[in-house]
Formats: sequence, structure tokens, C-alpha cells
Amino acid sequence: MVSAEPLADRLGSKPRSATQTRILTAALDLFAEHGVGATSLQMIADAVGVTKGAIYHQFKTKDEIIIAVTEMQLARLQDALDTAETAENQPRARELLLNRVIDMAVEQRHIVSVLQFDPVIIRFLAEHEPFKRFLARLYGALVGDVSGTESRVQTAMLSSAIGSAVIHPLVADLDDDTLRSQLLHLAGGLIDLRPRLPADTVDIEISWVSHRTMVTRLRRFEQVGRNREIVLAAARRVFLRRGYAGASLEAIAEEAGFSKGVVYSQFGSKPDLFFALLDRRIDEWAGQNEQIAAEFAGAEGVQELLRAVVQEPTVDAGWQYLLTEFRALAMRDPNLNQRYAAAHARTVAQLESVLLRLHEAADLQPAGPVRSMAEFILAQAAGIALERAANPDAIPPRDVARILSRTLGLHDSPSPESVGLA
Repeated sequence: MVSAEPLADRLGSKPRSATQTRILTAALDLFAEHGVGATSLQMIADAVGVTKGAIYHQFKTKDEIIIAVTEMQLARLQDALDTAETAENQPRARELLLNRVIDMAVEQRHIVSVLQFDPVIIRFLAEHEPFKRFLARLYGALVGDVSGTESRVQTAMLSSAIGSAVIHPLVADLDDDTLRSQLLHLAGGLIDLRPRLPADTVDIEISWVSHRTMVTRLRRFEQVGRNREIVLAAARRVFLRRGYAGASLEAIAEEAGFSKGVVYSQFGSKPDLFFALLDRRIDEWAGQNEQIAAEFAGAEGVQELLRAVVQEPTVDAGWQYLLTEFRALAMRDPNLNQRYAAAHARTVAQLESVLLRLHEAADLQPAGPVRSMAEFILAQAAGIALERAANPDAIPPRDVARILSRTLGLHDSPSPESVGLA
């Protein structure tokens, strides 16, 4: 039986530090290559470039890593699932949820076999209560009540069909768009997209006919807050998929399963939506930096910040490209540029504050003005992302770490190998 600590009710709600994210990303790649059972903590440590003790500092056991990796993937369906359970247009919301399931499978063909067919992952999905509840909600939203034999077989067929299809040799040469469209067409035949009676309209429940739990309607302010989160999640997906210029409020509304009016009621314009996402991303960055400041000091802490910068274009390259595109457009629009400058100033100021505290904690003299150091580090993240867009192998992390370390006056500090930057 799984013994790790239970997850929060909402998957993905537990914040992860930059270090933890790197560990989970490396673990997922190794799981895909070797299988979960054959992947050791030492292999994960080697892939990240740290000691096994550093892995234990972030995760107490391998089971915790397996749970966190699985949660990280399932959480990508959370917003679409919430929409499917609460949207007024249920058939459309279920269709969007199915789209999201297929999008995720197609985008990550190389790891589908691990997430769906690896025996260790299967055991965790069957035994870990948060995963069991999430999957019950997911399948319930897609096919309805899954307590009956027919529904259970239907659910198994749907899940297996999508998972097996994306990794089958017969479709290995198909591009993502072609595979996605075919899967949507064929999988749609396994799901009844006709409207269902809302569970909260049932007045009489007969035990041998109905097994559904009545859904309590949210109060208006709760629904407004949930709608806002759904719109933001949909906007991020559309922006990353189409770019800022190619995205539209109509496309975002469709992705969220709402009317355009609902989107306008939450955000007045496309720039407003983007800046809401940017503010949230800045807060996430700030949280990661604050955690580094709490765990490290001096040169070691600055090295950890640099490691996060090196990893950022790899972990979240799509966001870096989107941000670069937006900054280029904003340069020719004074209003947008002014809004972006104010948001970016928050990022610089927060990073400056962390850098200053790291130096002061170790009585270390900065190599130059701390604000300039912060601006330089952020500039490198943007530049690295652009270089890797043209050449994914450009500027290996090892080289970036060494160059940045020396540029920031850390040549007398511990070597990149000793702090996991090699």
C-alpha cells in the first residue's frame, strides 16, 4: 500500500520549487526510457547533476517522486475537468475535456506508455486515494456513471484506445495535428455527448436507478472565481499554442467552454488576460526565488539561482517564447510597453532583493551593482530561450553555468560540479 503523504484535493495545488521541478522532469524522462522500476535515485541524481543526498533533501523516498511525477501530469487535466463538471453547456465541456486528454497524449507520446502501462504507475493509480478520486471524476465526466459493467468497459476501451494509439508503430510517422484530429473523430464515437440532466435537478433518488451524488450549486462569487481560473487556464493554453498575436478572445472562450461574453465579464481585453497570466508567473518565480533564499546563502545560493535560470528555458520554453514575442510587440505600443515595464520591474526588484540577501547572509561582496546582476541574469534566460529555439543543443547548461558563475564574480566559489551545475 502506498505510504506517501496524501495530496491536496486539487491535484497540482502543492507548489513545487525550481529544484523539485528539475528532479521531477529528469525522473519522468528516465521513467520513459528505462521504466519506473529500473530507474534508481542515483540515476535521477546523475541526470539532474546533483548528489543522491540532494535528491533525498527534496523527496524522502522514490515513492514520493513517483507520486509527484504522476500528479504533475494528471494536474494538466484539472482545469478542463472542473469546467466539464460545472459548465452549463455540458456536451461542449465534455468535448473540450476529451480534446484536452487527447492533446496531452499526443503532445507527450514518449511518456504515455509509462503513465498508462507501467506496472508501478498502475499500482499507484489503483491504490493512492487522491489519484483514485481524480480518475473517478475524470471518467465520470467523460462517460457518466462508471459503476456499471458496460460503463466500466466503455471507459477502459476509451482510455486504452487513446493510450495505445499514440504509441503504436503504425502512427509513428503521423504528425501531431493529423493524429490528433483522427483520435478526436474516433474517440468521440465512444462518448455520448448529448446533454445530461444536471445532478442538482433530481428531486427523488431511487437507489437501484440512480447512483449519482447531487451536486451543490456554487454561490455566485464562488462561480465567478472558478470561471476566472478556467478562463486563465484556457488563455495560457491558447497563448502557448498560437502565440500572442495568433490568439483571440473567441479562441480562448471556445477553449474554456464559455461564451465570449463570459470572458469579457472577467477580462476586458486580450492584453488584460495576458497581464493576469504574467502577474501569476511573476509570483511563481518570486516564490521559487524566496525558497532558494531560505535554503541557501552566499555563493551557493547564487549558484542555485543560476541553475534555475539555466533550467527555465528547458522546463518552460513555451512561456519564454511567448514572453519574447509579447515584448517585441509591446515595444511598438507605448501603452503595452508601459504596462510590461511595470510588471518586469517587479521581477527585477524581487530578484535583486534575493541576490542581496544571499550575499549579506554569507558576508559576501557582490561583484557589481546587485540590480545590474539581476537584470543580467534575466536577460540570459531570454537569450538562452531564443538560441535554443533555433538550435535545441545550443549553449549546454554546463557551459552556461560556468560562464554565468565567472561573469558574476563567483570564480572563487565552489565549482559547478560541487553544486550540481555540471
